[in-house]
Amino acid sequence: MINRRLLVVIAVIIGFAFLMSSCSYTKNIPVSFYQDYNSEVLKDSNVKNVNLTFTRPVLTIEVQAANSIGEDEIAKIFESTKSFVTVDKMKAIAKYVKWNGSALGEIDLIIVNSTNGGLLKEYTTNYYKSGVVIQQHLEDQPPEDIDGYKTWWDITPDE
Repeated sequence: MINRRLLVVIAVIIGFAFLMSSCSYTKNIPVSFYQDYNSEVLKDSNVKNVNLTFTRPVLTIEVQAANSIGEDEIAKIFESTKSFVTVDKMKAIAKYVKWNGSALGEIDLIIVNSTNGGLLKEYTTNYYKSGVVIQQHLEDQPPEDIDGYKTWWDITPDE
């Protein structure tokens, strides 16, 4: 007969393994996936760096800029980002991060102060109008719920 203490230890190990397997990881996206976008955004002398990371199911585009960046420059970055974020390009990134061709549910653009990391501006878009992934694969999602990253929201917190 297995003693009670051994059963508790086994249960804890199984629980820990389950918890660890469900944790998200962050993966850096190579510049080769966004070279043109990177070059375009870096033309602004106020922009110091562009970095893309994926933490399932969110792709984060972080633009590090000088605190002195103006609203016009931020608007240009936003327009460049909207042009960059297409279904085909996001599918390529999804494949790279082994998201099995599924939709990257959410794309966030954050523009931060390159000196102190403070948030200057934040936008978000979703593949789905509802913002909810009902099915794992794009082809399984009801067509009426697909927005394809066309609608963006300014979600910058009020100061």
